[in-house]
Amino acid sequence: MDDSVANTPNIVLGGNESGHSYINANFGIDFGCENVHDITEVKAHDLCFQCGSPLQEIRCLEVGNIFKLDDYYTKRMNLTFQDEDGIKRHPYMGSYGIGMGRLIQAVVDKNRDEKGIVWPWFLAPFKVYLISIGKSKIVNDLTQEVRDLLGKVVLFDDRDESVGVKFRDAELLGIPLRIVVSKDILKMVKLNFAQEKIVISG
Repeated sequence: MDDSVANTPNIVLGGNESGHSYINANFGIDFGCENVHDITEVKAHDLCFQCGSPLQEIRCLEVGNIFKLDDYYTKRMNLTFQDEDGIKRHPYMGSYGIGMGRLIQAVVDKNRDEKGIVWPWFLAPFKVYLISIGKSKIVNDLTQEVRDLLGKVVLFDDRDESVGVKFRDAELLGIPLRIVVSKDILKMVKLNFAQEKIVISG
């Protein structure tokens, strides 16, 4: 038991029955515990209560949880099944959860740089970020050809913004593959994958 509970006077305790509680309960008079320690804030090098080994402090993020409910709720719901011997039994329950928001947060935390997100290929909302520079026919035709070739994996930035703004937003979004179509680079298609640049003739 935590020492804050033992040192708090006149507390309210559960009555071991739904809708019932005990009030003005005091440690040593109304209830007791063999082990009383400061357990609300575990510190590094405290000993594990199970194995006795020193604890290590690490940063982590809970992305999922599992609760063993046993037959606590199935008994109260009078939920039973018949086993192979014909005996009615209460099934055991478990609660399993995955926090999708936390999972995305963890992925971003582990896949980023100083400029923004760097999505893993298999999780990226789009695989390709497509930017065209200039409005000449050859640029427009080649851009459309790339869009038709790659289909839904492409996010085409056709906003009426400067190239600098688009490049900065591309870094923030973190889409793995970037294609820039420009007449000024000898009608070539410039691929930017992570920090590697690959030039393919157009």
